[in-house]
Formats: sequence, C-alpha cells, structure tokens
Amino acid sequence: MALCAVLVLGALFAPARAEAKRPAPWWSRTFESPEKLPAAYPFCCGTFWDTLLLSATSSGAIVSDPSNAGNRVFAAHVGPNNGRDFADWALLTQNAERSHGSEGKSLWVRSRLYFPRGFKPSGYTAGQVDSEWNWLTEFHESGDWKDRCPGEDPASVALGVLNSKASRGAPNPRFRLHLVGGVQSRSNCIPNLRRVDGPRVRLAHWYTILQHVVFADRSGLVQIWIDGRRMASVHFPTMFRHPDGSVGRYYFDFGYYRLHSSWGATVFFDNVAEGPTRASVKPRR
Repeated sequence: MALCAVLVLGALFAPARAEAKRPAPWWSRTFESPEKLPAAYPFCCGTFWDTLLLSATSSGAIVSDPSNAGNRVFAAHVGPNNGRDFADWALLTQNAERSHGSEGKSLWVRSRLYFPRGFKPSGYTAGQVDSEWNWLTEFHESGDWKDRCPGEDPASVALGVLNSKASRGAPNPRFRLHLVGGVQSRSNCIPNLRRVDGPRVRLAHWYTILQHVVFADRSGLVQIWIDGRRMASVHFPTMFRHPDGSVGRYYFDFGYYRLHSSWGATVFFDNVAEGPTRASVKPRR
C-alpha cells in the first residue's frame, strides 16, 4: 500500500515538475489587476510597453472580456475617423530597447484576439477592393530607418485582415500575412515582398495566434499558427540591411491599425507573451 501511495503521488506531481522546468517567457501580459496601461503618447513609458499610440478618435483600455465578464482584456477601439488623421490606430508598442528582434535572434509570440459581432474591417467595405490595411500585430523597425532608406516599409512581419471582394460581390475578410525585408539599395528600399492569405475571419470567436520569427536579412523564417492550424511557414528575409550596411532592431506591437473609415471598430486582445521557445509561451496551468 505504501508503495502504491508513493507511485500515485509521483504521478500527481510529475506535471508540476515539468511545468517548473519549462523555460520562462521574456514577458507575459494577461491584463489582470493590478496591470495598467501606459499613458497615451507623447507620454511614456510603461514597464513593459513603450507607449500607447492613439489616433485622435481612438482609445485603448483594459476592459471585461466580451465573452467572459470575469476575465480582463485589452480593447483597441478605432474611429470614426475625424477627417484629418491619415489612418485610425490604437496600438501598444514594445520598448525597442528591450526587444529581442535583432539579427540572428529567434523568438516566439503567443496572443489571443477577438472580433466582436458587428466588426467591420476597412478595405472593400470602404470601397477599396482587396485592401489589407487592417493590421493586428507587427514587428516594426525602430530608429532612424527613414534616414537610411526613405521608401522602406518598416513593418517587416505584419499580421492583419485582407478585406476583399468575394465572387458574388460581398466582402470576404480573411487573415493576411505581409512580409518585407532584404538587402536594400538607394533605388530599392523594399527588395523583397510576399503576402500569404489565411483562413476567413470569424466573429465572436477567440483566436489563438502563435508566431515564430527568425530575424535575418537573407534567410529568415516566419511561421504562424491560428487556432493550432499552420497558416504559413516561409523562409524569407525578415529584416532589412540598409544601403550603409547597417541592420535595424525590431519591436513588437499589437492593436488595430486600419485605413481611415467613417465607423468605429474594436478588436480585443488577451494573454500576449514573448519568449525564446515555443514551450516558453505556452499557457501555464
């Protein structure tokens, strides 16, 4: 009987020991109390985020989960556009000095996001066919990239929504991965560009997004899983080498950044974490 008890107790505590040995994430945000958001730009800086970036008619706040009132989440609300801002945005940006997005680094990011019922993306809905200007997460180059190559698109890895026209003329929103990078010249600031389309967007559904990025100007790697199903696995330049030979540093941001539109829209985020391995960003028990 004593031996049986020892075996049973060993089996019970084995998962706990495995959890303890798992590598920790670099950071993890659940938006539960006492966590607070940083003040909106130009004020900064939060402990984990450089700042909260908002257009004039947008807001960001920690609120109740629309599907579970006992849970707290980040709400990125944008618009309606005021007619003066070139776009609408509500973004939390990572502190670039603490970012791991540098040459040769491999990182993993896990997040959850939710489009409420009634969510309407910009793009085809606003009369522009096949617009992908509905960005949700980005790895964005920091620093003076405009001085090094003015025509650069600094968001090397961006996940968003493509709102395109379906065969019968109705909007057909689906996930879109946008990749840019490579070795620049003075006459070509975007030497490589690739787009990958993913599953159609579901409303009132919490998505789990897992991203793996290896930063390199020639042979990088981007992998994305949505709800456990692989959307992309692409070997591609994931950063720029500038005409002067230098490379930048890339920080992570998330929220909603869209084409200026005449209606308001909200996207919710939760359980965002970044770490060195896939296991490190797996939700703990």
